[in-house]
Amino acid sequence: MAVQNALAATSQINVRLPRSVKEAGDAALRRAGVSPSEIVRELWGILALPGTSVEQVRQSLAAQDETDAKLAERLEVAKTLGQPLEDLCERYGVPLVPSDLEDNWREVATEARIERLRERGLHD
Repeated sequence: MAVQNALAATSQINVRLPRSVKEAGDAALRRAGVSPSEIVRELWGILALPGTSVEQVRQSLAAQDETDAKLAERLEVAKTLGQPLEDLCERYGVPLVPSDLEDNWREVATEARIERLRERGLHD
C-alpha cells in the first residue's frame, strides 16, 4: 500500500530532444555523477520555489551558456598558441590551463551555475 501511495504522489514527464543533444547531455551528467531524473527534479524544484520565475532561470542559464562559450573559446585559443606559450608558462611556473579544468570545464561551469543559484536563493 505504501508503494502505491508513493507512486500516486509522483508524475512522469517525457521530453523529445535531438539525439546528439541527449547523448552529449547524458555524457555530461555521467561525468558529474548525476542522473537525468535528478537534474530534472532539481530544475523543477528550483522552478517551484516561491518567487522564482522561469525568466530568472532562463537568464541564469543563458549567462552560463555565454560563460561556457567564452571558456571554450579561450581554451581553443590557448591550444593554438602552441609551444612558445607553454614554454613561457613553464619558465615562470604558471599553468597554461589547469589540467582538471581543461578536461572538466563543463563540470566546473555547472558547479559555478549551481553556486550562483544558491547565492540567489534558488538552490538548496
